[in-house]
Amino acid sequence: MLDFAIIGGGPAGLTAGLYATRGGLKEVTMFEMGMPGGQITQSSEIENYPGQLEVVTGMELMDKWPEQCKRFGLKHEMAEIKQVTKSGDIFTLTLANICKTVYIVHRRDEFKASPHEVEKLEKFDNIVKVMNHTTEEIIGDAMGVTGVIVKDKTTGETKTLDGLGCFVFVGRNILNDTLKQEDGSFLCDTNEAGEVIVNLKMETSVPGLFAAGDIRIDAPKQVVCAAGDGAVAGIG
Repeated sequence: MLDFAIIGGGPAGLTAGLYATRGGLKEVTMFEMGMPGGQITQSSEIENYPGQLEVVTGMELMDKWPEQCKRFGLKHEMAEIKQVTKSGDIFTLTLANICKTVYIVHRRDEFKASPHEVEKLEKFDNIVKVMNHTTEEIIGDAMGVTGVIVKDKTTGETKTLDGLGCFVFVGRNILNDTLKQEDGSFLCDTNEAGEVIVNLKMETSVPGLFAAGDIRIDAPKQVVCAAGDGAVAGIG
């Protein structure tokens, strides 16, 4: 029997495993279908992680985490957990370096990204901001994508933006499927968005069940914060 089961191999899961095993738990397994690292490995630039002076990719940042976090006995099992019961705009800037023109279609009239990232975006002459618009249709032919039809949220007018590719990024889903029960409810308390409600110890409404990282309420969606969550859960 496991002392501690961890679903997900992102920063929170890895750190929880490190702290739990270093704290004395012997049977600790992290369940992650792919290589550990989490969604941050898909990021092209990381420049705000403490102690990391150079700008690196998410993959580079997480490269040594698994080895360190397994030092005290954390096991990694490449298995998918289907269910838990009680008896787991930098991309745009990267495109701007290789494309002639990049359109950013945003449904609001201002960006929610950090001011620093918005400032970096403003320096690119080949980025065209299409604000307060929604994407109505991606059009194309036998050869592939030829453009995108967008709609002005204020006037209702539509127009076509010509382009040979379309990248959709409107945030990330909350990976809470493992907590869904047969009747569609969640094993523990969540808010309307499906984020798990926790206290300062990362404890959920179910004794013995912790939630850390992007799955919890009010998560800052930052690697350093997810790692902190994992440490708290691992100590608990």
